[in-house]
Amino acid sequence: MAIKSVGVIGVGTMGAPLAGHLLKGGYTVTVSDPNREAVAALVRKGAQEAASAKEVAAQSELTLVIVADDAQVQEVCLGPQGILAAARPDHIIAICSTVQPATCRMVADAARAQGIHVLDTPMSRGVAGAVEGTLLLTVGGDAGILERCRPAFSTFATDICRLGDIGSGQVGKIVNNLVLWANVVVVREGLTLAASNGLDLATLREALIKSSADNFVLRHWDNVAGQPSWWDQKDLKAVLELAAERGVAAPVATVTKELINGFTAEQARKLLPIQVKNK
Repeated sequence: MAIKSVGVIGVGTMGAPLAGHLLKGGYTVTVSDPNREAVAALVRKGAQEAASAKEVAAQSELTLVIVADDAQVQEVCLGPQGILAAARPDHIIAICSTVQPATCRMVADAARAQGIHVLDTPMSRGVAGAVEGTLLLTVGGDAGILERCRPAFSTFATDICRLGDIGSGQVGKIVNNLVLWANVVVVREGLTLAASNGLDLATLREALIKSSADNFVLRHWDNVAGQPSWWDQKDLKAVLELAAERGVAAPVATVTKELINGFTAEQARKLLPIQVKNK
């Protein structure tokens, strides 16, 4: 049966655009967030307001969870005012936040007892991808449940990749984040070296984008450099936690977390202030 109603818990910089795309896609959308202004803006576009995650779930067939961290995911899914307190059997929870795979498995185990399905669907390509509707979703969970959700997901994601069972999507996103932030560190180091030798960085960047050094960070420097200064620390902390859980050495993540700490958007723009057309 086709999904017609979608809930969105958390309508900040990522959740608000997603809710907007779902509305444009013809879905009935119910939203909840402590930020009253963000909720009101979506209500003006046609969304329904809910006072809690519990109320969102009661009005939806699919609920997207887009909150800050593991503790908030657990609260909005498992808490007394959470999704499982009101969701009917066959409801689907999509955990879009980037959290530990174990958190997704915990929620899935609790949901399964009530006949509720869980996918982990962390998002890549940042705020720009959310606004443009071009996100990448790495997905963990049942393939059949994903297919039921695919039309709704496709309103805001151009690429949807199932990587395996529940938690697999989070592993994929955590690996993505490691590679992303390591690239930020090495691109900054390279640009700094070039600047010290008098090179024009905008011209160099155009050349590197055409070379074997090409990478996402070079092509989207303005976008990546505009991320909040705490974002890299959150992402790399997740990498190190997962590595420790699995007993895997992660020296690059350790060094990257140290080297990138305090690297702000202002510093990034000062290093390369000239905007170059992304390829």
